[in-house]
Amino acid sequence: TIDSLAKGVLGNLGTGTLTISTGGAVTNVNANLGSSAGATGNGTVNGTNANWASSVDVPIGDLGSGTLTISGAGTASAANVYLAYGAGSTGSATVTGTGSTWNAGNNLLLGFGGTGSLTIAQGGHVTDSTGAIGNSAGANGTASVDGANSVWNNSTALYVG
Repeated sequence: TIDSLAKGVLGNLGTGTLTISTGGAVTNVNANLGSSAGATGNGTVNGTNANWASSVDVPIGDLGSGTLTISGAGTASAANVYLAYGAGSTGSATVTGTGSTWNAGNNLLLGFGGTGSLTIAQGGHVTDSTGAIGNSAGANGTASVDGANSVWNNSTALYVG
């Protein structure tokens, strides 16, 4: 278990990778994957009782490139998630497999400033209050929900374009 009272950065100026496996846990205030232009951050949460909990914001592809994969009944949560936050950034998330869940809190924004994509497959579940695909002018977002019992639940609204 890793507990941090601060920001967790994967790919600040270079490439950073974090893998949380069965029974492992990481908690932090906010996480940033692909912080700077040219940087790459990769996060994986895989296996039963693997968990990554961020109490504030998680930009995946802040100004660089970021990926998050949740699989094998892993779980993750945050207050707000931005896939491709800045102009020119790329961010992608995949939630796949029965029991794999992602609670994106208030907002899950695909393509906030760059190009963001979300894939939910094979029984994966994603929840948030408000979802947006292509959130800003010039931004691009895509979402795919595929397979039996795969769910993207937006409790308040889903905006497209």
